[in-house]
Amino acid sequence: MNREERERIQIEKLVQLAREKSDSAFETLADYYYPAMVAIQRELLNSRISLSYDDAMQAGKIGLYNAVCHYRNDRNMNFNNFARLCMKREMQSWIRRESRFLYNERTPVVSLDYMVKDQEDICYVDTIPSDESSPEEKARCRDLKNAVFSKIGDDTLDGRIMNYRMQGYSYRDISRLLNVKTKFVDNSLRKSRRKIITLFD
Repeated sequence: MNREERERIQIEKLVQLAREKSDSAFETLADYYYPAMVAIQRELLNSRISLSYDDAMQAGKIGLYNAVCHYRNDRNMNFNNFARLCMKREMQSWIRRESRFLYNERTPVVSLDYMVKDQEDICYVDTIPSDESSPEEKARCRDLKNAVFSKIGDDTLDGRIMNYRMQGYSYRDISRLLNVKTKFVDNSLRKSRRKIITLFD
């Protein structure tokens, strides 16, 4: 029996013990997968310095715990690969949540759907006296639109699709206007969103 087989058997025993609620077995697994968590964390966090290293590692541990709970021997995947997949998914999910939260903290934007304090039946949108935007708001919207189209390119097909979508056209309307398939519109908007999201990193 070679070293890899011994290691695999040892890990499977630890997984079994961790499933039986052995904290020490889970901690041993966590120590074993610590270097893998660090590698995933470095890959995912990249230049996001504002996100907590410790919280990212906790998310990795949650992913490892999910792997212990849901791993099945009859699947064509060994525990090592399954654990890495679960840790990466959990860390990605945590980073998305935290990035959204940090962006919301840094911006003065408030959802108009929030309820006004002490008034359960009134939303912020109900308190706005006019739908006329202020000059500052118009300038901010113009700057944001310019930033968005600098990422996509307003003279490209993707830019035209995004422009129509921002004007409120449905996917079907856009596909008719540009003579493309609805699925193409969907793919184009997904690709554009991936580019735009880097504006908020």
